[in-house]
Amino acid sequence: MFAFPSSAVNSYMDYFTKKIALEFRTNLTHYFHERYMKSMYYYKICNLDNRILNPDQRLTQDISKWADSLANLCLNLSKPTLDVFLFSRKLAELAGW
Repeated sequence: MFAFPSSAVNSYMDYFTKKIALEFRTNLTHYFHERYMKSMYYYKICNLDNRILNPDQRLTQDISKWADSLANLCLNLSKPTLDVFLFSRKLAELAGW
């Protein structure tokens, strides 16, 4: 039976985490930019209220951090499950069911 080395599994998990983060970032960016441009909020924040500097840059950076955090949360929830599955399979292979 073919077994994946842990380095390959970790590389796949890292790849999928980055791919999920990119999807989250894309969807969140579209969602917030639709809300941001609606009812002239961008104009109001940039020209009428000087308390927030560079609101578009802040929004972009926050979305990026949030997407990375969500992707890492998915990884932290799925990796232990995968480890238990792979360990159980290997244990059953060596010791039998």
